[in-house]
Amino acid sequence: MITETKVLRALLAERRVLDKKILRAKQADADFRAGREARKKPKTKGQLRESSVFG
Repeated sequence: MITETKVLRALLAERRVLDKKILRAKQADADFRAGREARKKPKTKGQLRESSVFG
């Protein structure tokens, strides 16, 4: 017989699993964004000078 407590326990377990998946996805997104920012190369002094002369 399925009791109310069994149903609630199953729902809570499912919620925990989904929460973990959401947290993992958020962390992966944050890591990806941080990596993309780190890959942007800073301009050298020569490039900065050229951009200020022509721009």
